[in-house]
Amino acid sequence: MNETLSGLAGSDVNERFDCLLSEVLRLKPVALIDELAFARVEGWDSLRHISLVAGLETTFGIELTFDEIVGMHTVGDARRLLKARAKVAR
Repeated sequence: MNETLSGLAGSDVNERFDCLLSEVLRLKPVALIDELAFARVEGWDSLRHISLVAGLETTFGIELTFDEIVGMHTVGDARRLLKARAKVAR
């Protein structure tokens, strides 16, 4: 499951992203709307944020910067980050 973003089709990125977030946030994929703030998820804490970061890095073969890590507050933030990284990787 560890591929770089440049090797994945857009639908694969979205599917893997939704699967990862569903697992980390412990929510059904249908609940993963872009406006969902991580801080509003029951049980969200810094360890779950690090789990999300580690999952993104492992799943998509990327290394997030400090600014990217602390700038992810919503599902949409994380999704936009991956889309921006995919464009750079191509």
